[in-house]
Amino acid sequence: MQRKNVTFIVIQGAYGAGNFGDDALMVAAHSIVSAAFPNARISLACRKADYIARFLPDVPVLSKEELVTLNPDLLVLGGGTQFFSFPKHKRSELAWQTLRRFALPLRWLREIFYELLMPRNRQVEALEAALGLGVGPFDDPVHERRIMRRLSSMKYLAVRDRRSNACCRKWGCEDVKFLSDLVFWPKFVAQYVPNQGGNASKNEIKKVGIVVRDWPYTKQGGAYSQALFEVSESIRAEGKDVRFILFSPCTDRQWAQCLQDRGEDVLVWRPSDQSITEFIDVLAEFDLFITARYHGAVFAAILGKPIICIEVEQKLRLVSELFESGARLWSYPFSPTDCMAALEEIEMNYELSRQQLNQIVGSQMSVAKQFAPSLSTSCLQDQSSD
Repeated sequence: MQRKNVTFIVIQGAYGAGNFGDDALMVAAHSIVSAAFPNARISLACRKADYIARFLPDVPVLSKEELVTLNPDLLVLGGGTQFFSFPKHKRSELAWQTLRRFALPLRWLREIFYELLMPRNRQVEALEAALGLGVGPFDDPVHERRIMRRLSSMKYLAVRDRRSNACCRKWGCEDVKFLSDLVFWPKFVAQYVPNQGGNASKNEIKKVGIVVRDWPYTKQGGAYSQALFEVSESIRAEGKDVRFILFSPCTDRQWAQCLQDRGEDVLVWRPSDQSITEFIDVLAEFDLFITARYHGAVFAAILGKPIICIEVEQKLRLVSELFESGARLWSYPFSPTDCMAALEEIEMNYELSRQQLNQIVGSQMSVAKQFAPSLSTSCLQDQSSD
């Protein structure tokens, strides 16, 4: 038996693209890994962006080639939905069914290519761990099988939601840990969300924040825009303020253009000249959020603000279920009347909704305390020699 010495760690994620949720995950993942391995050297593997140095000074950012060359002791997948495959809704159903009928042999050939022909010297020879991972859904069974094999071989695997947990257990990942999203890590909340829980004296809805995103993967998920504009006008007609919010302006370009054409005053995440705390302080001014983004709901909950989740995909249903009476789900076909009814229901029970959120967030933060010690214990335990 030999003991694995972890001195060089790389955290991999969808960071550097100007997405607030991913940028928050980046900072939280770094904090967790630093707490688990205080003497280790830590780098990131992600898209290179100048603004990363504003949040994590002196933390190198590696390209894929550099990651393979430097060969860390431990590769940590740092949160978010890193493994999934969605269909494109623009193809016709008949064409897609025909394609699927003849695509199976091609999929098997592709799987053989990945398993046998990809050069092994391009792979990272390191222990792998996953922190607060979201898994699925999968439209491509070949891709799903590759991910199943990868996650099954991980030294440490912690997922953030019940569906990811069920998926990993179905695959035979017996040691999977069902924890939470990384931004519930108490040190992250303490440092970046000083107004956690919200203002207890406010028991009414005066200002509504609407977090939108482009969704090109399914026709149903992308069908909420016109209904949402009707909802926003109905809310304004009640004398409430409404402001649209973009967590990822570089990827949500259709929404950005649409909101610009309408002359909306949009709150935009600007990592090049804005801090995480500054952005969260602005979010804290809202009394309720309507969100098509998973982390829009998570940060709303941390701030103690009730939520209406727009079910563009399964993550929004999962996070709505997590927050129980602190959240409502708005599903396809996205009737404006249903959304307004959900808002009215929340407003009638506003304080109870806030109390429910604060209780659940406290529970999630308690669970998130396990990240650093469990990661350290799993990755430093004795291993069989090859």
